[in-house]
This record gives sequence, structure tokens and C-alpha cells, in this order.
Amino acid sequence: MGAEILIVDDDPMVGELTKDLLVDAGYGVALVQDSALVLDALREHRPRLVLLDILMPGTDGLTLLHAIKQDPGFSGIKVAVVSAKSFKAEIDRAKNYGADDFIRKPYDVEAFPGKVSALIGPPVAGGAAPAPAKVEVRARVWGSPAAGSTPCMSVE
Repeated sequence: MGAEILIVDDDPMVGELTKDLLVDAGYGVALVQDSALVLDALREHRPRLVLLDILMPGTDGLTLLHAIKQDPGFSGIKVAVVSAKSFKAEIDRAKNYGADDFIRKPYDVEAFPGKVSALIGPPVAGGAAPAPAKVEVRARVWGSPAAGSTPCMSVE
């Protein structure tokens, strides 16, 4: 099964934050940081939603939005533009190209998953990444209580 949501953002920190927020909300997510790989990723994952940054090297987000909305093979895929470039002209252009929503960055991390849910509904069962495996952690403290001795601790 492909990802429910495809995040397209060339900024690794923003992309990973977005991914973490959506995975925590239960969505299956894929992150693409190179605009040249977006159309292939869409064919591979067949997501319900694409979160698309505007400013990227290579092909910008609005050009990708236009290409996605013009391709009948991608019909039914919702696209939300997620950008700090939130001038009225950019928002209007995104809407004219068929954006289903425009989410301003930096976004409210508490409200962001709700905006996604409003666009595509709740996560599909089994769409989220598996829970991380439990890890055993051991702590060891050693040293002497004698004056001048330095207590030590190690975590494994």
C-alpha cells in the first residue's frame, strides 16, 4: 500500500516535522525532497493528499500543482499548498491552479493534523507506520562516596 499523504518539501527540517506530525496522527506518509521525483512518487504511492511547498529548486510547487491537476491519471488526489509565501496573489494563483487548500507556514502544530483531516478524513486503518520497537535501556552508576571521588553514570 502506498502512502496516504505525499509531502513535497525541499527543507529537510520542515519535511521531517510535517511527516512526524502526520505519522503521530495515524497517517501513512512519504516525503519527497526533490521536485523532479514528485510525479513518479505520485504514481508509486497514489496518495489521497499531496502537501506541496511552493519555493523549491528545480520545478516550483505551483508548476507541479498545475501538472498534477491537469493529469487525468491523478484525478481524485487532493493537493494543499503549504508555504510561507502566503501573499494574496500566490494564494489566488494556487486556487486557480486547483489547490484544495492553502496552509500557511509556519503552521500551528496543534491544528495542522485537523486541517489535513478536514481535507481527506481520518487515517485509513493500517496506513500509519508501525509503532517503534521497545528498547531496553540500562543505567549504571559507579564511583565512591569518598571525598574527592567523582561519581559516574553510563546509559546503554
